[in-house]
Amino acid sequence: MQSASPVETEDPVDEPSADNTWGDETSRSAAPATGFVGQWQDSGGKTLTIGEKYASGDYKGKNSVNLIDPGGDGILLGLGLEHDNGTMRIALKPISSKKASDLRAATLTRSGDDVKVDWDKGGTDTLAWNGD
Repeated sequence: MQSASPVETEDPVDEPSADNTWGDETSRSAAPATGFVGQWQDSGGKTLTIGEKYASGDYKGKNSVNLIDPGGDGILLGLGLEHDNGTMRIALKPISSKKASDLRAATLTRSGDDVKVDWDKGGTDTLAWNGD
């Protein structure tokens, strides 16, 4: 069985058309004015994702939190609790660990469109809004 020969339909163009918005940074949603729900990332790929509050169950009122830390602890999962003073406390544990000593805790604060992460064991990360 012989396949059909390709048919040229038009000449290729040097530049993409103006309606090509794939990957357009301006299409990203704006950071929320307050709160932490969404995704935050630094230039090294460290990515913090904070989900909506659980509506029921043992974790009611707490947020799901995960952190991707390339070159560090890998993927960490945990919970967050937002406080009335505009901060959030998070507790995370690497998915590959079963040791309580690997728990990482931090306080989050907002600074414009960024989130500042102050780790309890020392160090600070600043992550920019990446979307929801």
